Amino acid sequence: MMFLMTPPPRQNLMNKIFQPNYYCYANTGRIFITLYCCLLVVMLIGCKKKSESVPDYNCNCQPYGKNALSLFIHQATALYPYETDKHRWGFIDQIGSTVINASYAGTGSFSNNRALIVDDKNGIEFAGFIDAAGSIAVPTNYRLILNSYYSSDGLIPIGDVKKWLFGYIDMGGQVRVPFKYAYGTNFHEGLAVVLLGNKVGAIDGNDNIVIPFNYESMTIFSEGLAFASKVGERKGYITPSNQYKFQGDFIQGTIFMYGRAAVDNPPSGGIGFIDTTGQFVIPPIYAAVNIFSEGLAAVQFNGKWGFIDTSGNFIIEPQFEDVVAGFCNGLAPVKKNAQWGYIDRTGGFVIPPQFDDADVFYCDLAKVWFLDGTAGYVNKSGKIVYRSAHPLKSKANFPKIANTLSKFNIGKGKK
Repeated sequence: MMFLMTPPPRQNLMNKIFQPNYYCYANTGRIFITLYCCLLVVMLIGCKKKSESVPDYNCNCQPYGKNALSLFIHQATALYPYETDKHRWGFIDQIGSTVINASYAGTGSFSNNRALIVDDKNGIEFAGFIDAAGSIAVPTNYRLILNSYYSSDGLIPIGDVKKWLFGYIDMGGQVRVPFKYAYGTNFHEGLAVVLLGNKVGAIDGNDNIVIPFNYESMTIFSEGLAFASKVGERKGYITPSNQYKFQGDFIQGTIFMYGRAAVDNPPSGGIGFIDTTGQFVIPPIYAAVNIFSEGLAAVQFNGKWGFIDTSGNFIIEPQFEDVVAGFCNGLAPVKKNAQWGYIDRTGGFVIPPQFDDADVFYCDLAKVWFLDGTAGYVNKSGKIVYRSAHPLKSKANFPKIANTLSKFNIGKGKK
């Protein structure tokens, strides 16, 4: 509602202008100075309060060395999505207090001070991004893409709602790579793998073609190499200069972490790890494997999962029914007796098996799903810092961070 102020009669107004009252002027001046000083004090106090009311939520997600999250999440923020009984999403901090009110149809995790938000006001889900203060950084004008994060380059793959094609925007929402690709990965080591037509190549942040569109498939670059394949050629690992460093009889291959990449060995039917020269340094004897994270890799042997080091020695003997991604922030989610819990690097349970599902630790909290259909977060001591008061409407709305990493797991029998 708009309120209108009725102006005084014109004659009275003219009298006020042309017949000055010096006493009033003097008093007006003093009043103005007093009001100005009060306003200045209020502004200074307000500024101080604002700066103190926005804590630093940055956290170190790699206290135990390079983990799998580092492939995507850059500069982690200790804020976590939660869902209300109205199926609205917001963010809590590490003690479970609401920091950003639940007003979105969906959210993602923070990376590089940006988190995905979903707007469904028009009955269609559009994506945008907020910063850690809850301010809109990128308006919700884009096609929804789950499990994508802002890279160290400050770019993210996003879909155009008109063309239904993919491009890349920066942290302010400016289009840096036009919407012309059928799909695109996150940037890593300065390159993103994109699909144009039915061929794969790689581009830099200025949309320059670094790897021509001659490939059938390609992983992201990690430690200077990417697993790639062409029709009629042996698969292998290429460099950013588009040269094969080595090729082999591989069918599947992961990215390099800690100087090791997992590949299958068709003659034996097993999976092992090679070094950057293409030689097996860990024998191909496993049915399924995950990439190395914090110096350990989860492997499936004789139907059970355990963890090996970069020399292939079992640090934690095979004993678990399943694993998720591996170690992040010193703990790993594992499944035993049909329930999920968390182990430390000795293989002992720090948080006993009790969950229906579990995610990796992001900063000091991890998502968990309870047997009754509710979901929430636990800290490293196993304390539940948040739990929804109702079963989730859809588990897909509360996705695992580890889902992004699952594409790097290879082998039969792996989910």
